[in-house]
Amino acid sequence: VIMFLHGAGEKSNGGANPLSKVLVHGPPKLINSGKHFDAFVFAPQANYDWDKGALDEFMDHIYSVYGHHIDKTRFYVTGISMG
Repeated sequence: VIMFLHGAGEKSNGGANPLSKVLVHGPPKLINSGKHFDAFVFAPQANYDWDKGALDEFMDHIYSVYGHHIDKTRFYVTGISMG
């Protein structure tokens, strides 16, 4: 699993197509341009700052949904700026 945490410029609290902002940098940008990763890649979006509790809940959700496909010893977090 690769989790990419975006920077301050990609925050959103709604509006037209807010998730497109997470495609600007990092693994989401590469995937959007055709790059293949042999991993699950997640790019959650914050509307203010990253909340550790919310990220923990998100990771728990990932494990509950995809746990039988995931090697829990290989969970990588990367990001830019505030990520």
